[in-house]
Amino acid sequence: MRSFLIALAALLFAVPAFAQSPGALAPGLPAPTGALATSKVVKATPGILYSFQVSADSTLSGGAWWVMILNSPTDPGNGAVTPIKCFSASSGTAALGGTYAAGGVAFSQGITIVVSTTGCFTETQSAHAFISADYQ
Repeated sequence: MRSFLIALAALLFAVPAFAQSPGALAPGLPAPTGALATSKVVKATPGILYSFQVSADSTLSGGAWWVMILNSPTDPGNGAVTPIKCFSASSGTAALGGTYAAGGVAFSQGITIVVSTTGCFTETQSAHAFISADYQ
């Protein structure tokens, strides 16, 4: 039943696809990590986030973990952070993601997604996740 509800939600809240012109930056441009990571700088300048996906490996999903989205052009590293969005995942959760309504969420400095093992306001790096986002 849970898989059905997740699939149904993905269909209902999907962001429409946009055509791309050669050389043009179109909404929904993907930005994935190339390997397991603790963070992904989606865009180092102001931008719009349309969706994100984080898949945890067995080490990370073995305990509680958090995904924070920062209004920052860089990953600030371990320590205190002030996220724009924060999502918690309980032990055993292997994936977490979100899609924002048409228009996305605007970030004035940059878009950085980080994974932490200590909560919404402290980044504790843990390079055990695949991170991807769609942005403009």
